Amino acid sequence: MRAPILLTLAAALALSACSGSDPIELPEEEPPGVELLDAAWAETQIDTLLLAVSQVSDAPIFYEELYDVTDSGAEPLIAHYDDWLTEQGWERLGSSAAIDGALGASWERDGQDVVIALLNVDDTAIAAVFVSPQA
Repeated sequence: MRAPILLTLAAALALSACSGSDPIELPEEEPPGVELLDAAWAETQIDTLLLAVSQVSDAPIFYEELYDVTDSGAEPLIAHYDDWLTEQGWERLGSSAAIDGALGASWERDGQDVVIALLNVDDTAIAAVFVSPQA
């Protein structure tokens, strides 16, 4: 469980370094075959971690959505966000520039970022969608 926590921490810190002026629009429709996370125990653990990161970085860090990808895997979710974001002019970042591949995905536009971080909490695979905080 240590690696997923470090991954989430790294994603949150990367986003805290960015600030954008325009709100980031995310897809309104749910990704096919993927469910929103319905587990307060996981949200509490993630919220606690992000609160600690926010205090250290002096920037508010929070997730936009949490998805349970235990049965579906993260690929449908990442493909859904990739289609939407690239249509809106976002650039998908490669693994040398940001989180990618088995760890999730990230996109950038005008100094703002969207990151999908993958983690496991108590045998539940979770995909957390983070966006750059607003200035």
